[in-house]
Amino acid sequence: MTCMEQAQNNLFRAYDIRGVYGRDLTISFAEKLGKTLGTFFGEGKAVVVARDTRESGEILKNGLTNGLTSVGCNVVDLGIFPTASTALVVLEKHFDGGVVVSASHNTAEWNGFIPINSDGLICSEGFGMEKIKMIFSNQEFTEAVTIGKVTELDATNAYLNLILGKAKVGKRFRVVLDVRGGATYLVAPTAFSRAGCEVTTINDRIDGRFNGQKPDVTEECLTELKKAVVEQKADVGIAFDADGDRAAFVDSKGRYCGSGNVTIALFSESYLQKKGTRKLSSMCVVHPSSASL
Repeated sequence: MTCMEQAQNNLFRAYDIRGVYGRDLTISFAEKLGKTLGTFFGEGKAVVVARDTRESGEILKNGLTNGLTSVGCNVVDLGIFPTASTALVVLEKHFDGGVVVSASHNTAEWNGFIPINSDGLICSEGFGMEKIKMIFSNQEFTEAVTIGKVTELDATNAYLNLILGKAKVGKRFRVVLDVRGGATYLVAPTAFSRAGCEVTTINDRIDGRFNGQKPDVTEECLTELKKAVVEQKADVGIAFDADGDRAAFVDSKGRYCGSGNVTIALFSESYLQKKGTRKLSSMCVVHPSSASL
């Protein structure tokens, strides 16, 4: 294995493939990874592709798509679309897999690829990442009989209909959303508005540089959201990272309420109480630092 090949192998992480664009990630790397993932999913399979708003996203998505189609996969392009939303589309619409071009909460010079299984779960370690890395290393790509096709799909309405059919809002909440220039710029405000909330959105334009900030949802990133919640006299503020797989909450007094496993534990406790089940043990609450990849 050459030094370049070894360096590329080091980009494979527990949950994604990630690096700095122009240094670690190039269009040729994206094409090779596309061939890898196409071989992993299988010839003739339908694979959904999406990206966040990073400036390098489109060129890397094109390279990925070229690789996927070259080994016989048919690509369904969702354009700019959140990671979690893409995963749900894969599951509910019975696609064979998906890939999101994103480096999640990392700064703008980073990018990456998040592969998704047909069951809507990320191909993390133990769920396919080891096989993906092996195919990439050995370059054992499918020799396709037919080149795959590319189609575009606007999945926004289908996704919103799906989640709004499952979620009911009991009152007209006043909500401030900080989409941080990322992939939730359209989906999140539309979802809350259609659910009957009064929505104010900040940082709501596509910004591949994220206004020079880290597109994360840690407390130090949300000064603007805290201020907006208080000024708007909102009930809650919600911030999303670049690809929408992380959210953080601010209460009506502008206080940071956490993200990740903290809010999951709170939601779980509320659900169990409504079902008449006793409260969660404090042993079930995971320290918030463990939510960071």
